[in-house]
Order: sequence, then C-alpha cells, then structure tokens
Amino acid sequence: MFSKSLFSSKPINNVKHIINPVQESIIPLYKDDDKFTEEEYAKLNIYKETYVAHLINQNYEKLPKDLDNYVEILNTLSNLEIKTKNSTIQLLLKITMDGLIGTMNVFGLNINNIELNIKNILLQKRLDAILSGKNEGNLIVHSENNYNLEKKFTLAPLYSYYVTLFGIPLEGEGFDLNKIQMIKTILETNNINPYG
Repeated sequence: MFSKSLFSSKPINNVKHIINPVQESIIPLYKDDDKFTEEEYAKLNIYKETYVAHLINQNYEKLPKDLDNYVEILNTLSNLEIKTKNSTIQLLLKITMDGLIGTMNVFGLNINNIELNIKNILLQKRLDAILSGKNEGNLIVHSENNYNLEKKFTLAPLYSYYVTLFGIPLEGEGFDLNKIQMIKTILETNNINPYG
C-alpha cells in the first residue's frame, strides 16, 4: 500500500492494523527490565497481606511489630523503584512505600491512643477516689433472721483496662490475645503491674 501525506511531500508506506487502524504502534506499559522477580513479587504480597489488609480492616493490633520485616519490605520497594525505568511503575512504588510508612505510623498512633486511654482511666480513678468518701467503710447490717452478705471482686488491671477500652468480649469469644499483649506492654512500660 502506498500513500502520500497531506502535510508533507514524503511518501508514507505503512500498513494499518485491522483492529485499531488509527493507532500505529502500541507502547507497552511494562518492559522486560521492569518485570518483578518471584522473590520481589512474594515480598509485595507479604506487604499486602500483613500490612495493607490489617490497615484497611482497622485491625491495628494485628499489624506486625517486627521492624526488621518492615525495613526489608521498604528496602525491596526502594530497590524496585530504582531498578525500574517506567515512570508509572516508579510512581506506584513510591505510593506503596508511602503507604507502608503510613501503616507503621498508624500502628504507633494506635499504641499511643491505647496508652493515653489507660492514663485517662488512671486519672479518672484517682479523681473518683478523691471525690468519693475514701474513708468510708462498708457496714454489714443484719436484723433478726436476716443476714446480708456482700462480696466484692476485682479484675486484674490488665483485664479491667481491656474491658474499659474494648468492652466485654462476646460469650465464647474470649479476650483478644493481641489486644491483651498490647495493654500488658503499655502497663509494664508505665510501671504498672498488669496482674495486681
């Protein structure tokens, strides 16, 4: 097929594609040097499953506490960004790295939030103790043929804070061990015995 351009006097010899006759060439989004290795792809999947999934579902206490894993994934993303020549993929990798950093910030903020809630509870207990008649005692009153018994029990601080922060667990569900561990760490950091 032979044709002449309307804009120049040069002859044009090209064959149009049947499916897309307007566009002469398609620029591929990925080049061979932009492909990820299986190891890189596996690390991206780990990032998606261990960080992004918990962030999206607001399960902040399930975010990994292992900073080595976090740094390893961040290094992998950085190396991929340097390796690729495609600006679109570089942008996506930069967004992914920023998301990973944001996830770790959310994890830290969640711990700070729980710690502040515990401190607020402690302050409220102090305030309640000051305002209530601390020197008052219980008197067991009994009359003829009637006895009144009074029994008090106190939860360990660890479980007391758990119930205050997250509510009483549903029947058969029990306490969430990740949340218990997080509260225990915060209590120990603040020199509070979690069990008494």
